[in-house]
Amino acid sequence: MASVTFSGVDKTYPDGTRAVDQFNLEVEDGEFMIFVGPSGCGKTTALRMVAGLEDITGGELRIDGVRVNDLDPRERDVAMVFQNYALYPHMSVYDNIAFPLASQGIRKSEIRERVTKTAALLGLDEHLKRRPRNLSGGQRQRVAMGRAIVRQPRVFLMDEPLSNLDAKLRVQMRAEISGLQQELGVTTIYVTHDQVEAMTMGDRIAVLRKGVLQQLGRPEDLYDHPANLFVATFVGSPAMNLFEVSPVEGENGLELRIGGRRIAVPPEAPAALREHIGRRIALGIRPEHLLHPRRADDSAPRLSGEVTLVEMLGFERLVHIRLRATPILTEDVLEVARDIDAGTLDRAGEGHVMAVARFDPDVDVAVNSTQDVALRPEKMLFFELESGRAIV
Repeated sequence: MASVTFSGVDKTYPDGTRAVDQFNLEVEDGEFMIFVGPSGCGKTTALRMVAGLEDITGGELRIDGVRVNDLDPRERDVAMVFQNYALYPHMSVYDNIAFPLASQGIRKSEIRERVTKTAALLGLDEHLKRRPRNLSGGQRQRVAMGRAIVRQPRVFLMDEPLSNLDAKLRVQMRAEISGLQQELGVTTIYVTHDQVEAMTMGDRIAVLRKGVLQQLGRPEDLYDHPANLFVATFVGSPAMNLFEVSPVEGENGLELRIGGRRIAVPPEAPAALREHIGRRIALGIRPEHLLHPRRADDSAPRLSGEVTLVEMLGFERLVHIRLRATPILTEDVLEVARDIDAGTLDRAGEGHVMAVARFDPDVDVAVNSTQDVALRPEKMLFFELESGRAIV
């Protein structure tokens, strides 16, 4: 096992494209680290630099304290699991797993022992004589993982290994990979664009955008305390609801002007809001914190709008409500909207926000009806529009 340290790491291609910009991060020994972000954010490039498959333009990369910028991939003692499995179709499962050991000249008896042990760990005991074409997608992914595990490397690198699997199998494999990582205790860097994978698998998550680290922290920290509008919008499914508001002085204290009306600023709001009186800022609130009125305190701020869609998911209802408010159209938010759900802003219409609320399944809500929602006061988050930074 080993730590992996990025110190001011840059990657600039010959055409001037900067894929990774001043990347500073330490992956601790035995940690499961997730790199997440939209397509083209630099996460795979950062992973490939650890593997030695991409040259480092600037800064230092260290594995267990040793500078590896100029080391060949085979000298780094890392193992990579690719998106497309990269299995040899003419080889059996046994030979695919054994290949990295055979190429190192390890004794056949030791190879047999390590392959057998690895296959048992992955539930591949009965498939060792089969060819990849005779395996399911999940089994092929296990073989690819087995080829990495059998090497007993210091670091595992995984580049979107579940993207080719169907939804049900992805859920199963997420649990299996997490369990394996805990059992083996090997330092792991896992790249994904799927923030659900990121939230459910990693010890810590690094959110990247345009090659720049936006926030690093535990899943719950990123979800509850996003550092900026980009992270707030990218992390969470459905995405955080965002409204343009303006703090103003009211008769009974600070209020928020939103969609032609005013709501009271809760006592839990940051004191720094007073520095933004009269300015346009963003109010963010998660779908589960937009409450049905009967679930909320009488003092909770309320908004009202037209129900446009109700999604019954068994354990909850996702209620889409067209609220009268000004949407947030900053570059941070629009980038995520294009990457995740390009139609959301268009469906809302001018001067409206398409908000999503999580209601209990026993709450009866009808499409085209008018619905009140209460904002859970202590869960309201605020962001600057110019910089995108959280107001705390």
